[in-house]
Amino acid sequence: MPKVAILLASQLDGTAKATTFISELELEDPGEYQSMFKMDKDNFNLILNVVAPSISKQDTVLRQCISPREWLQVSLHYLARG
Repeated sequence: MPKVAILLASQLDGTAKATTFISELELEDPGEYQSMFKMDKDNFNLILNVVAPSISKQDTVLRQCISPREWLQVSLHYLARG
């Protein structure tokens, strides 16, 4: 299954699979992480710190919001893959 499908599927079923997958990838295989997002984790965190206030949402009674980190990960992966 393509990695973007894993990211999107995990968001749909409400689990933390994407976050776990990306965290493991970041620690275990920095080369694949860089290939996936076209940047290293330091640059990713720099961008996240800049855009997080603009893309943060609040949880509601009906659902948990998607974190700024997850939004940025999915967006960058989409942009990196075209």
